[in-house]
Amino acid sequence: MENNAIVFEEQAVVDNVALAREARLSPCDALNLEFTSEVTPAGMVASAQKAAVTERLGFLVGDWALLCPVVMGREVIPVPTVSKIPNTAPWLLGMANVRGAILPAIDLAVAFGDAGRTVAGRYLLVLSDGEDMAGLVIDGLPKLNTFEAGSQLKSLPAHPEILGGHVLAAYRHGDAVWLDVDVAGFLVALGSRAGQ
Repeated sequence: MENNAIVFEEQAVVDNVALAREARLSPCDALNLEFTSEVTPAGMVASAQKAAVTERLGFLVGDWALLCPVVMGREVIPVPTVSKIPNTAPWLLGMANVRGAILPAIDLAVAFGDAGRTVAGRYLLVLSDGEDMAGLVIDGLPKLNTFEAGSQLKSLPAHPEILGGHVLAAYRHGDAVWLDVDVAGFLVALGSRAGQ
């Protein structure tokens, strides 16, 4: 009996679509038609598996692989000229003008204690909008990373001291361990240390 109900509902969906095509309904009227579908256990499993996937914007700073929410990344540009600010932390390169917006340019390599290295292909990853905008100097271009639930590490690995309290999770992807960073909280914490 249950199988007949499912077949009946599927036929109703097909009939409604055919009716909409024949009657040339307006888009609004077509959207108001009643469409029903059964949620099958297989569909529920697929939905749960999809929810277990984490997408993050990944970027490199020296030997560190970092992640942030995709929505945080605004744009990536070559490192612009900055105006230095006296008596600030060495990792604060200065203020940069990015399309008319003035934002702090932060060299994470210096913040992580790796000041002596030089890397070709450094970029400024511009994060957020408005008052919260900041630029992080990164190595290479960022990329979208997808992590399955099973790739999350049970405990956080060692990481730069300045990131303390701002690493939310860690994921293994190939040979790399990616640190998922609370970038908004980290930037606030950095702001309080900028004058040191």
